[in-house]
Amino acid sequence: MPRSIRILVALTLSLLPVRVALAQTPSAAGHWEGAIHAPFGNVAVAVDIAAEDGVLRGRFSNPSEQINGLPFARVSMDGRSIELQLKTGAESQTFRGTLSSGGQTMSGDFLISVFGVPFDLTRTGDAKFELAPTSPVIANIFEGTWRGDLGVGGETQSMVLTMANRDAQTSAGTWGISDGVQIPVTIVVDGSHVTIASPVTRETFNGAIDAEGGQITGTFVEGDRQVPLTLRKPR
Repeated sequence: MPRSIRILVALTLSLLPVRVALAQTPSAAGHWEGAIHAPFGNVAVAVDIAAEDGVLRGRFSNPSEQINGLPFARVSMDGRSIELQLKTGAESQTFRGTLSSGGQTMSGDFLISVFGVPFDLTRTGDAKFELAPTSPVIANIFEGTWRGDLGVGGETQSMVLTMANRDAQTSAGTWGISDGVQIPVTIVVDGSHVTIASPVTRETFNGAIDAEGGQITGTFVEGDRQVPLTLRKPR
């Protein structure tokens, strides 16, 4: 075989593994539905993943807990291995799994601290990302970043609420634990009273601002649980 042909054959063969490897790395983008197989039974969940500006982002839904589109703190992929991290407080929860070679299923372990249970998800279509909600314009006294200590289950967590007017007619806000994901909320102001709610989770907050505009005192509600919460705006 002439030397030039041998070189061409060698180059062609050297490119084959790269092409095969690329073909075996499916995208995780899409809407996924399935279950976490907990000891007490299956928990139906959904996951949405999309690439935004070259970065993978995702959201998590759990209808039984009234969670709809909770943003993942981190989405990472290495080949067909994938990690989806939820972080709403000091403790994180992580889906650690593998995409099938065809990219239509995902399975692995759902990890909480040192414990793990299996999960399985199936791609059912394109990712479904709801737009962040907007609210009517609010008085300037409510604008800013508010912080307070929330006592839950014998632990104290630092809560952050941010509210701001977007234009002359609308406002927007987010809240969450200080080291967790900030979740979009709706804002309803009636005089000195404010009601905060989120389409993502079932928590709400009802409070009243003081005359000086430096403190909002009220009640944080999650289902049947009601916890006093005072939010202060640093001066």
